[in-house]
Amino acid sequence: MTYDDWMSRTRAGALQPRSAALRNLDAALKAYTRSPSQQTFNTLKAMFDVWQKGKSDWDTSIRNKSGAVSDLNRYLAAGWPRPAAPPIMPKGPFKGDPFRAAAALGRKRAQLAEQQEFMFRRDVTQTLTYRPGSWYNRWDGNGWVLSQYTAATNVTFPWTVKLGFLNRGPVIEVRVRIRTIPKIGVPFGTKFTERFQNGFKTQIQSYWNCGTIKDGKAKKDLLFSVVFTDDDDAYQLSVANPPPVPQGLSRQAVAQKSRDNTINLLEWAWNDRTAILHEFGHMVGCPDEYLTTGFTGMGLTWSADIYDQIAYTTGAIMNDPTETALLYPRNFALVLDGYKEWQRSLGADPSGATIVIERARLPAENLTIAEAAYQRRMAMGYFNDDEDEDW
Repeated sequence: MTYDDWMSRTRAGALQPRSAALRNLDAALKAYTRSPSQQTFNTLKAMFDVWQKGKSDWDTSIRNKSGAVSDLNRYLAAGWPRPAAPPIMPKGPFKGDPFRAAAALGRKRAQLAEQQEFMFRRDVTQTLTYRPGSWYNRWDGNGWVLSQYTAATNVTFPWTVKLGFLNRGPVIEVRVRIRTIPKIGVPFGTKFTERFQNGFKTQIQSYWNCGTIKDGKAKKDLLFSVVFTDDDDAYQLSVANPPPVPQGLSRQAVAQKSRDNTINLLEWAWNDRTAILHEFGHMVGCPDEYLTTGFTGMGLTWSADIYDQIAYTTGAIMNDPTETALLYPRNFALVLDGYKEWQRSLGADPSGATIVIERARLPAENLTIAEAAYQRRMAMGYFNDDEDEDW
């Protein structure tokens, strides 16, 4: 929207003078029109917010009689950066009709905004309360340390959830960007890096891509997309050699540790294929469901029968980090919050949207995990002829 177009469409006559807040908004739009940049865009958005907050009914304001304020609101809600090429004012039957032309321009802008990736960020925390007398193995970077809590101990973990939303027609793609940083001692080389990255991606996407968003009459499958990048804003993930299995464990525990040897959210063992499914849950906004006595920012309601449990007792992925654990709609709660924020930025009302699990997590119940993963890799295009080589 140009400055002249804005002034023309928001003019209300001599008996309705422009307020100081509106004049500041006018000046900010003029500066942005002359020199579009993130700085002038941010100033424009700030001035718009000031004017808007002074109006309890801004959408029915006389300044919005032609829809100019609504158009500007949608334009600003899509955020910076704007589309590289601005939409062209419609011609043909709309020529000379500023109201219909403005509506068509607004629709065009909304379509362009919907094609852009929407970035969602949320700072979250979780608090675990370790029970007195409980023993636990802790890897300190050099060896396993056996420790025991002598009193109830609260430990709070903060992190930032970072998700990118894209409209893919019948599918909503949710991008999770990860930067892998091999630790000292991890084999170095492009082929090795690609192998463990593909292993992480295949296992995560095979397991987690089972949610469906229902929004009114629309129904779209969720597709998590793990993207490996060198971007500093991505999750900074240390890739370590698998730690040695602690001494004194049962045969079953040794077998479990051999499959499940990732250290924590931001340090994964390069050969891990099970615990990473649990750690990825944190990346998309899930709290642990063992010993968790509180959390913030996750769009969930705390419940003692779900969260304050002993590990490996409920069969849910955020309690039992194994490949046979189950996913539940609650595991997609923050993804749903991000979807709703994205849709509101496009002018939609997603308040009734829900997430359900309608797709089978594995192709068939009678397949082994290895057979199921093989079939899913084939279907998703991640299979290589040499994938089963020893690496």
